[in-house]
Amino acid sequence: MTPSHKAKKVFESYADGKGCETPMQLLQVKLAAWQNRNFGPPQSALLALGVGEEAGELFRAILKSEQGIRSFNSAGELLDKGGDAIADCVIYAIQWCTLHRMDYETLLHETAEYVMTRDWVAYPETGFPVPAEVADARCSACGSVTGESYYSDVPGKGLLCLSCHEKWLRSSTACTCTTRFKCSNCRVPTERL
Repeated sequence: MTPSHKAKKVFESYADGKGCETPMQLLQVKLAAWQNRNFGPPQSALLALGVGEEAGELFRAILKSEQGIRSFNSAGELLDKGGDAIADCVIYAIQWCTLHRMDYETLLHETAEYVMTRDWVAYPETGFPVPAEVADARCSACGSVTGESYYSDVPGKGLLCLSCHEKWLRSSTACTCTTRFKCSNCRVPTERL
């Protein structure tokens, strides 16, 4: 189950505001009520743009601090402005999750756990070892080799297509000298060289 699917399942357990089990879940419900009271029903695009706008404030704080201008000459000023911008980004992200009925805490935790399965030192191309049976695979659509175009999902999940994130499946073929894979969603084949 993907992090977003787990987050949707958890969200449904407290969407009415009565089954909150953690402070973050309670905060998510309270933010939704605040959003609706102050701005009406949220819009996905506006929430996403809010994340970007707040990220811009963080960039500005860092830039001005590095330049030593506009009262950003102290580490404290950078922490104040930068911390506020980061928190505002998270608030918009929480609101986006609520709109799409996902528990922010679960999404964050599950995604962080997935990210930490990657080993970029040992596998600098993908973060994961590429299975030997597809190590030389080349996408017939774009010509990229496996390490550039596809990555291995959480252990035991197999390969996923980076363009559509669907699982790659071994397709049946009469030829025994090539191993063929295709994405279960976009059906773009890849072949062993």
